[in-house]
Amino acid sequence: MSLTTAQLKTALATSQSNYAAALQSFLGALIDVESLTQAVESCGGGQQIHVSQMARDRLHELALELQHPVSAPLASTAASLKATGSTATSSAVLTVAAVPAWVAANMVVTNQNGASIGVVSSGVPGSTTITCAANVTTAVAIGDVLTFSLKGATGLADHVRRGTAGYTAQWSGT
Repeated sequence: MSLTTAQLKTALATSQSNYAAALQSFLGALIDVESLTQAVESCGGGQQIHVSQMARDRLHELALELQHPVSAPLASTAASLKATGSTATSSAVLTVAAVPAWVAANMVVTNQNGASIGVVSSGVPGSTTITCAANVTTAVAIGDVLTFSLKGATGLADHVRRGTAGYTAQWSGT
């Protein structure tokens, strides 16, 4: 694949814009984490880790800090399953090895590329099928990784994941 200078400049400008947006979301999420920390302490939750007091070189460990039980709600709200059967856009049924108990109605389903699949209508734990509220919007192939998340999930990890995907997509050509 050969790119012209103009295409590279356009990709660079878009990447810089995506990076700036991701950074802004990241900083906004840090403010949310700090507010949550202060709220937990003020209601008797004990001493918490304050993002505002972390050294710059510790920010790369932030994902580990967010696994703290109190701040976990601000971490990623998504989980994944691998499709064990294919689903055409004329069907609303997804096939997996076993439906876990955490799959619930109204969860948003996307594939490994971030393409929308649909919204969960039902799924019986232990069964092999998950039914969407309507036919899937993107066909699913055996082996596709299906991500299930809460509608409007805006946890820190979600912000960073979206920003990173937009940033790297500019350079990978996807």
